[in-house]
Amino acid sequence: MTTEAQVKAITVVVPGLNEEKLVAKTVGELLGIARSELDDFQFILVDDGSTDATWPLMQQLALLDSRIELVHHDQPKGLSHAFRLGLERARFPSFTLIPSDRAFEPDGLRTLFAAAGKAELVVSYRTNQKQARSPLRYILNRLYKAIMTRLFNLRLIDIHSLNLYPTGRVRELDIQADGVAFQLECLVKLFLHNISVIEVPIALTPQRQGHARTVSLRTLMALFDVVIRLLLRR
Repeated sequence: MTTEAQVKAITVVVPGLNEEKLVAKTVGELLGIARSELDDFQFILVDDGSTDATWPLMQQLALLDSRIELVHHDQPKGLSHAFRLGLERARFPSFTLIPSDRAFEPDGLRTLFAAAGKAELVVSYRTNQKQARSPLRYILNRLYKAIMTRLFNLRLIDIHSLNLYPTGRVRELDIQADGVAFQLECLVKLFLHNISVIEVPIALTPQRQGHARTVSLRTLMALFDVVIRLLLRR
């Protein structure tokens, strides 16, 4: 008898802000992998206030499969909003957020999806950060991991990659973080519940010229706020 935890079914949230050059390729690859690796799936494509052709492209992509849903924002709301929106609408035991900028190679995404149901939490680790990202970004990622591991005892190979989260468990956690800090808040709170975890490898695509993400002051402040709140909870 197959239990809910063993069903390979995932809700995938794919947010995009001005990703007209990459959204179709990203979603097309994800859709092919989901069809071959999963028992069932739900895609939620979120246009986060784009001013280019991202939204019309998402509307066309929704015609490819009835399991693709669409959300459109007039103004950008950020990844954390897309995460919470997707979590609220998720219909399946596992839930993930994958940006539409094709930051990850298809083979790694296939490995991630194939791991659904093997543990409550599936954490991926990036195998080629040093080769695929700038030296500064690589150093900052290593420093971030070292500090957070020390503060919260997160014994993981990587703490800032793609994860398959247990939908029901995360809904109970009251995730409040803004920006990308929602990942840290999820991991720390889930580890406090002693859930089962497996780690799988995933490869980054080489950083595209002009597509690098900068760390804003707002992002740093949101991360600092999450760290303080998590430390006070202990």
